[in-house]
Amino acid sequence: MAVIGLTASCGKEDLDLAPISAISEEQFFNTDADVLGAVIAIYDGLQTVPLREFTLAEMRSDNAKSNLGEGEYKQLETFDVAPTNSVVNGYWSVNYNVIYRSNLVLKNIDVMSDLAKKENYIGEAKFARALCHFNLVRAFGDVPVIDQVITNTDREFFAKRPAADAYTLIENDLQEAIEKLPLKSATTFGRASKQAAQGIL
Repeated sequence: MAVIGLTASCGKEDLDLAPISAISEEQFFNTDADVLGAVIAIYDGLQTVPLREFTLAEMRSDNAKSNLGEGEYKQLETFDVAPTNSVVNGYWSVNYNVIYRSNLVLKNIDVMSDLAKKENYIGEAKFARALCHFNLVRAFGDVPVIDQVITNTDREFFAKRPAADAYTLIENDLQEAIEKLPLKSATTFGRASKQAAQGIL
């Protein structure tokens, strides 16, 4: 009798609880500080790009070579790169990761109350998104062009688009970044500036 009473007192709403070990995107973006954290995450992602980029550039020249002369790095030296090469796949992934983080900032930017910082953060996100699309189109040619937050079910975004489409997004993002970013002398060292966006454009 006691067992029946216990099971009857437990409804679906008691079991369908929000996780306490993680926070969702919808729960996270509430304050200016939250958006700043997401902007800093863009720069965190950007740090990984050069770690992969030198292999695609320098190892296909006389400037660098693999120590062992074998494996996936050797493929880059000999211009015999397999489609499964994790070095190339890594470069693809880290750039799209930064694009995702940039789009996440842009999607949630309207929670900001400080309008001056809001404009600056938009400029930083557009700069990073443009830079990573620029990296990708130069390395791979036609690539997916991602201008919003997507999930693994948004398959219409997965297909390659002409390089011209990527360059259109790059140019538009950089033009907006130039309008919104501060001069290098007016921002923190290492953060995107008006001159950096002008240089890439």
